Amino acid sequence: TLRGKILRLNADGSIPSDNPFFNTPNARREIYAYGLRNPWRFTFRANGALLAADVGQGTWEEIDLIAAGANFGWNEFEGPCPSDNLACDPNAVNYNGTHAPLHWYHHSNGGEQGDAIAGGVFAENSNYPAPYANAYFYADGGGGWVHTLTLDNANQVTAQNDFDTRDLQIRLYAMSVCARRI
Repeated sequence: TLRGKILRLNADGSIPSDNPFFNTPNARREIYAYGLRNPWRFTFRANGALLAADVGQGTWEEIDLIAAGANFGWNEFEGPCPSDNLACDPNAVNYNGTHAPLHWYHHSNGGEQGDAIAGGVFAENSNYPAPYANAYFYADGGGGWVHTLTLDNANQVTAQNDFDTRDLQIRLYAMSVCARRI
């Protein structure tokens, strides 16, 4: 199945020969990374790094730094914790060969919290003031906020900041260009 995976294809629909499972017998060659629950949106950083916002099930939301062939552990992990211990200490987890999330937050355990991550975009080469210049912007529909992550040159989080926390009402609009209506 292709559920919970990041696929990598060429613009013409062919599969790049350097995909991590291209030469693996009985594997889906278009798979680039796997073990995600519900990768909602992904975006590239100017340095080529790929980040994906992954919607959790009942406890954690996460942002993943996607790497070729990486296993992000779903359904053995949700966010930073094993599925059988969702109240774990994220700093004491043995990921057993799976990739830990780059950033995560809990649905209801204080601090940054929400329950429906929607991410994100980079504001690289922007005119935003510090700490938002060159940041990764992401939101949470349930939490009603927009936050940012600042990453270093190795794509590791150096800061998390509030951008807007005014109990935002996030709305979805559908637009038909052909019919010229919203």
